[in-house]
Amino acid sequence: MYALVLMTSWKFSLLTSLFLIAWIRSEAQEVTVFDSESQKPLLGVLVSSKESKTTTLTNEGGKASIASYSSTKALSFTLQGYQSQSLNWEQLQAANFSVYLIPSPFTLATTVISASRWNQNAQDVPGKISQLDSKWLDFRNPANTADWLGSSGEIVVQKSQLGGGSPMIRGFSANRLLYSIDGVRMNTAIFRSGNLQQVLSIDPFSLRNTEILFGPGAVMYGSDAIGGVMVFQTLSPDLDSKKLKGNVVTRFSSAYSEQTLHGDFSYGKGKWAFLSSASYFKFGDLTMGKNQGQPSYLRTSFIRTANGVDQEVPNPQPRKQIGTGYHQVNLMQKIRLQTSKNSTLDYGFHYATTSDIPRYDRLIEKRDGKLRFARWDYGPQRWMLQQLSWNLNAPTRVWDQVKVISAYQFFEESRIDRRVGNTTEFRRTEKVHAYSLNVDVLKTFRS
Repeated sequence: MYALVLMTSWKFSLLTSLFLIAWIRSEAQEVTVFDSESQKPLLGVLVSSKESKTTTLTNEGGKASIASYSSTKALSFTLQGYQSQSLNWEQLQAANFSVYLIPSPFTLATTVISASRWNQNAQDVPGKISQLDSKWLDFRNPANTADWLGSSGEIVVQKSQLGGGSPMIRGFSANRLLYSIDGVRMNTAIFRSGNLQQVLSIDPFSLRNTEILFGPGAVMYGSDAIGGVMVFQTLSPDLDSKKLKGNVVTRFSSAYSEQTLHGDFSYGKGKWAFLSSASYFKFGDLTMGKNQGQPSYLRTSFIRTANGVDQEVPNPQPRKQIGTGYHQVNLMQKIRLQTSKNSTLDYGFHYATTSDIPRYDRLIEKRDGKLRFARWDYGPQRWMLQQLSWNLNAPTRVWDQVKVISAYQFFEESRIDRRVGNTTEFRRTEKVHAYSLNVDVLKTFRS
């Protein structure tokens, strides 16, 4: 009886060992592919081998089953925009079945956001999209976001004054185009059909990514997007950063005596991450080039008011556009909380304000050889955005990802004008409060 018990126990241990080996082997039949820089899983990576004619694609979590490849010598991992890798079975086991693809240094941008409000490969987007990488900001050195868009060479920017910039896409402008800031539509009732300067409220130094959707985006963004969509993604806090990081930028330009100062700092620890950004821009009167510009734009004279009397004074420097300078302040604060393994809660605060912005094309307007306006200014342009968003990335039968964004915006604009010799000054002020709530659900169905 004792020997029988030993025999039974030995058989049980053997069966248990075989089961554990089989279980471990079955668990190892799945590989996960990541981006080596962002450490995020990659969707659509082609897994193949020379010995087998079958192929496999990674899912949203970067995972793919490789049980059918256990007898092959090596597996190849390929994705557009990344350097391909070939690993044998022993190398995969040593790496715990995790593969990290290195982005190719010579490739077109492969990820966009604007097309479907989710991260998506460019080859999957039917419409034309242009992506402006923030890495080019230092090289192109734009004075404001309007110049940043114009530097792409694919958008026409109308500027009636130094503190101006109205983008045009495919002949559409103003309220026929839509501006999206971190997933929140900027367009409100204050967006008129004439040229707009709202894009100046966006700080170019705070941008992480800029995308331009050529073509109607009304399905995803609403009726204001019939001409195109400009999507701006600003800097975000990093939960993985456990030390204080920051950037400081200063700039001076002789063309308009520009004085610019910018600083942004971020810090992350545990479940919390913070990012602060501040910019100050001061622009003086613009000086035209010697060999360019229409003669009609020369500032041959300007109005000087003393003791309530307007007097037209000759300008000894006609190329200096007296009355075009202004200054601007941009502030941004972001906070991120990791509420769970698969969800985050983000708060964002944006604030921008300008001084009076003279409208130069009106100030040089003449009738019977004399200037018409003693003053024509856009009053202080103020914009504030407060945003609270919740992101969930936990695939279920109903959804793969869920995004909820609630936002409050405040706009204030004014126009001030007075004709020469007239004591009456006209002022018009507009204030708009805008509330929004977006709930986006993504579910991918594959045959």
